[in-house]
Amino acid sequence: MGARIFWSIEAISDRTEVIALRDHYEGLLKAEIVKAMDHGILRPEDPGMVMRLLLSWLNYMPRWHKPRGRLSAEEVADEFLRLSLQGLRATRD
Repeated sequence: MGARIFWSIEAISDRTEVIALRDHYEGLLKAEIVKAMDHGILRPEDPGMVMRLLLSWLNYMPRWHKPRGRLSAEEVADEFLRLSLQGLRATRD
């Protein structure tokens, strides 16, 4: 469920369950980020901020992604991750 839809629905009958599911999945992602930092795959940063960065990019994808467009949803996610993990700054020798 996209972030915008999630917060715009005021009368969700099982809102507590939905929030618990959201927290669970965010916790899984954050744990994987921490694990990657512990193994030296990612540099040490605030895991919560990294998680929110990744989720923010992906949560807005349904607003603009076209299923029959140039890239599939999986390819867009891969590109977002590549940009997030490798950064945008040009390397200098």
